[in-house]
Amino acid sequence: MKEKFKRLVGVLLLLCLIFAQIPILINAYMYEFSSRYILTVEEASEGKFDCVLVLGAGVWGESPSPMLEERLNRGIEVYKTGCADRILMSGDHGRTEYDEVNVMKDFAVGKG
Repeated sequence: MKEKFKRLVGVLLLLCLIFAQIPILINAYMYEFSSRYILTVEEASEGKFDCVLVLGAGVWGESPSPMLEERLNRGIEVYKTGCADRILMSGDHGRTEYDEVNVMKDFAVGKG
């Protein structure tokens, strides 16, 4: 009985180790796949694009969350290089009391 229990524990530990590797492998694949599409500000300034896309990341009341503020600042920085003539704000506005898009727009307009 002890031998079967040890074997079962060993198999479960092995499965746990295998499953723990799955997120790491997915992350490595996504990083490798998407890295060719991610540009620095300098690289973006050398091209001409339809728009600068800024993805939402949460708002706190009428202010962007710290992560969203960083995204907005970087999007504005890229926009000011002249590589695109518009910024596309993409965020949640599914409820009246939660409006990422207009908070993002107001922040960007406030930055000039």
